[in-house]
Amino acid sequence: TDLHHWQVLGRFDFAVTDTERHQAVLHAALAERGPMCMATLHAPREVGGRVEVRVGGHRVGFLFDGDASRFQRRLAYESRPGQTSQCGARIAVAVEGNRQTVTILLDLKPFRH
Repeated sequence: TDLHHWQVLGRFDFAVTDTERHQAVLHAALAERGPMCMATLHAPREVGGRVEVRVGGHRVGFLFDGDASRFQRRLAYESRPGQTSQCGARIAVAVEGNRQTVTILLDLKPFRH
């Protein structure tokens, strides 16, 4: 399939939701790939569905609902509705007390509301 690659920005401040359920996969991706990697975004063709974020073929979270809709509209605007795409990503570890949480931040331009 044709894979769209988003422009490299070097920002890594675009947060992903639902990462709490995917901690084991994020830990494995961090150990296997290091903190800098590529994320694949799977968007349904219709605006309003969830946009899944994967690293190395494993689900690591989703775009927040509003961001997912704006992401899908951006794909449609660029004549790429529902197209799978890739962008740079940074896997980050946050430590709060005894708890370690792994998150993933995407190198995407924030979407306008």
